[in-house]
Amino acid sequence: MSWQITVDNETVFDSRLEEYRITAGKLTQELNKADVLQFLLYPQHPAYSKIKRLKSTIETSDGSTVKSRCRLLDDVIGWENGRECKCEGELAFFNDSVQRPFSFPVDPEAATPADYLTFLVERHNAQVSLDRQFTVGTVTVTDPNGYIARSDTEYSSTWTLIKEGLLDSLGGYLWIRHSGGISFIDYLADFDVLANQPIRAGLNLLNISTERRGAEIATAILPLGKMDEENNERLTIVDLPDSETDDICKEGDIVYSKAAEEQYGSRIVKVVIWNDVTIPHNLLSNSTALLVAVRQLPSTVKITAADLSAAGYDFNTFSLGRYIEIYDDWHKEAHGLLARYLVKKLEIDLLNPANNALVLGSTTYSMTENNQRVISAAMKTVEANVTKETAKVVRELEQRNQSAIEQSEQNIRLTVTENYYTKGETEGLVSSVSTTLEQTAEGWEYNFNVLQQDLGDVAANADAHFSALQNYIRLAGGTITLGQVDNPITLTVENDRIGIYVNGNAVTYWTANTFQLPVDVIIPVGGRLTLGQFAFIPRSNGSLDFTWVGG
Repeated sequence: MSWQITVDNETVFDSRLEEYRITAGKLTQELNKADVLQFLLYPQHPAYSKIKRLKSTIETSDGSTVKSRCRLLDDVIGWENGRECKCEGELAFFNDSVQRPFSFPVDPEAATPADYLTFLVERHNAQVSLDRQFTVGTVTVTDPNGYIARSDTEYSSTWTLIKEGLLDSLGGYLWIRHSGGISFIDYLADFDVLANQPIRAGLNLLNISTERRGAEIATAILPLGKMDEENNERLTIVDLPDSETDDICKEGDIVYSKAAEEQYGSRIVKVVIWNDVTIPHNLLSNSTALLVAVRQLPSTVKITAADLSAAGYDFNTFSLGRYIEIYDDWHKEAHGLLARYLVKKLEIDLLNPANNALVLGSTTYSMTENNQRVISAAMKTVEANVTKETAKVVRELEQRNQSAIEQSEQNIRLTVTENYYTKGETEGLVSSVSTTLEQTAEGWEYNFNVLQQDLGDVAANADAHFSALQNYIRLAGGTITLGQVDNPITLTVENDRIGIYVNGNAVTYWTANTFQLPVDVIIPVGGRLTLGQFAFIPRSNGSLDFTWVGG
């Protein structure tokens, strides 16, 4: 692989050309942050004085693909007149524009995250030059209610509003891609490409650590809504009736968790503001859902690995926004390792690619610290809808079936696997289906796993689009749990109740005498809510009738 840097289409660095050498060069990329490119030039370099601050367009490529577009932000002239340049990536362009006071949505029918991003980008484009503009591309991030409201009176930068109004509140990733001279900006809920270079202990794994942060924990939330301009007070839930359940309760102006207070020994209150919420019941729903997350202990695993593609191995180089398979039995239990991690940060040494390193990370949540078995069972997968091409080159595949029974003092495990590989000099796994039944003294667990990779990508030895699915059924202590990996929602059947859990905490459950649903009940347009012989029925004029409908 060869790296190149150009400034306004003129070569600054080419690892293949001696006259276009630089003394130092490093590209750092991180999801949802602007790229950082640093390099050092001396006066004898042909491009020493050609780089114009903030104006020049600086591109870094790997010989075939543009990996980053930047502009010069800072430079330092040293003792020997060396010019150390620090450049910032395209996301920083959103700092150039100011969003004048607004209220969104302008049109009630256009109030999705995609609409809001388009709203901000169009207002940004109207203030900047053509080479600093973007076109909104694919948006897969959604809001649970299908409707978002945002407003601003502070003359904020476009980047501040994108970060606060989309990334911080809805999650997801901004992804910039270039096609036909246009800079497209996608807003993705997740990525669906699996790198063909794995990470293995003893091969390219450099470091691994797990951090648990107790400072982020709260056992109660005091929610605040939109500010009332007349009395200068925010909306609260204090006027709603108090309620008490086995766990999450409402008391005065807060919601709290009995289980979390028992776990951590006291009440820890967190104030949360929703500026766009104007209805107390919606404020209660938001705070109840958030409490399920903030009462958990977040554990973040960070992995650092070397890129073997620059060391003679037949792998593609690591790229941002790719998932990577992890193989490390030694650290699996202690760190609760997942099966796949997303490349969230990448550091590229342009002069010595063998020094390239990447940082992967994932955060899991639990009410207890000693839950490594549960975390290991819930291995990370990605559920991606990959469109199948109808016209495919016919390739010869080889099917391999395998079954195994493993027995130890702690468990008995039965596994049946069916794999398909491409045949030829270099074989690649195309699809895999397996089922595993494991029995321990506490109970048994059944896992069903499916992995499907794009056949064309695998045959070309490229990073492949993939879809993965892992379901499980667990029986322990007389309780049956049904779930899907990478989905926080599980269904649990116990002797005296059936519950729907989020991150291991009951949010909805049925007993012989009780039904708890601590969120809003949403009735589809045109539907009705029936209670015995009576029903709430919407009328065509927008009003709501409560009437007798018979037995």
